[in-house]
Amino acid sequence: MSPAAPLRPCLGARSGCRNLVKAGRCLECQRTYEQARRPAWIKKFYTSKQWQDVRNMKARQHPVCEDCLDAFTHAGAGAITPVQVVDHVLPLATHPHLRVSMDNLRSLCHMHHSIKTKAGR
Repeated sequence: MSPAAPLRPCLGARSGCRNLVKAGRCLECQRTYEQARRPAWIKKFYTSKQWQDVRNMKARQHPVCEDCLDAFTHAGAGAITPVQVVDHVLPLATHPHLRVSMDNLRSLCHMHHSIKTKAGR
């Protein structure tokens, strides 16, 4: 059995982050990094009243993480977490015409949103 990889300072340490990670950035610094790289039109959309209204409507319709619920329904085990993120199934950057389509939105917890985001890279 090989020893565990040593923890290293988060790449966000230059900005004052003190978290230790296996590699790269901690979740908070990664989120900040990705948001800073977004095109201006996407940043503007995510701060719009239109997005806030649609996001809140989706969260009211599906108040728990849909992935947690799917796992619980199919496997009969696991926790069901309240919605923390309303996610675009097909990315906003490549499918802007679906930006407010309820069929393109999914209520997720932070864990499932992170899994989905990492899988999409």
